[in-house]
Amino acid sequence: MTTTTTTTSKSFISFGCHGRHNAAAGSMSRRLKKWLDLWEGDPKEDTSSLSAVSPALERHFLELTADLSHSASVLVPLCGRSFDLAWLAQQGLQVAGVECSRRAIALFAAEQGFELHAGDSGGVEGAMIAWYAGPCTLFEGDWFDATPELLGGCYDLAFDRDALMTVDPARRRQYADVLTRMLRAGTRKSRLLVLAAEFEEASVDAAVTALGPHSLSPAEIQDIFPDFSLEILSEEEAIDTGAFSRLRRAGLRSIIQRAVLLKRENFLAY
Repeated sequence: MTTTTTTTSKSFISFGCHGRHNAAAGSMSRRLKKWLDLWEGDPKEDTSSLSAVSPALERHFLELTADLSHSASVLVPLCGRSFDLAWLAQQGLQVAGVECSRRAIALFAAEQGFELHAGDSGGVEGAMIAWYAGPCTLFEGDWFDATPELLGGCYDLAFDRDALMTVDPARRRQYADVLTRMLRAGTRKSRLLVLAAEFEEASVDAAVTALGPHSLSPAEIQDIFPDFSLEILSEEEAIDTGAFSRLRRAGLRSIIQRAVLLKRENFLAY
């Protein structure tokens, strides 16, 4: 990750860690109201799968990090309270997540036994609030506002655990554009591990998938990440946990879950 300082784990991501409590923040809250309401309510079902490290991440970690130093940086979009953050940090990576819900961030810190500290804004207005939880930094804000300047620089790696599936399909390309800008350009070492599932979404009532997951095929992933090569690392029937259990109850018989590795091939800087 490119940064302005490298002295401590806290300063590695301190550039652009600015709080915001203005009209723009209000707009973000309205746009993300369904997710904020979910976390303020009882999110146990749809987030239960986040209470353990992703088996696919453990299985494919070496493929994600091949040829990179142990101090490489990794970004986790729409991270919620995922245990993956702490596990990635235990592997020696510099870990940052982006999450819209402050309650989800607080739950992550509490469940991991980390003290939670807010970053110093330095009196400069920005689009994100940085929270430090143990070795992890979590940015509170709207993913679609994220820029390298606001998140401390560009990252070597990214891990998407079903996040892209929760995004409105009409906004997937915008999501991918943000993530592409967040990954370090100029090297084939920039990689993205995506966990996604494909199923017959048209056969399910729209209310069931209102908060996602939405079906996502490898072809659709490749289409929104044109500067990356795509490799399917694994493919299997999804385990009935979290949101997938909701889809099963809605009548879906087959949900194919894949782990997909994307590697940057276009070296043009963003």
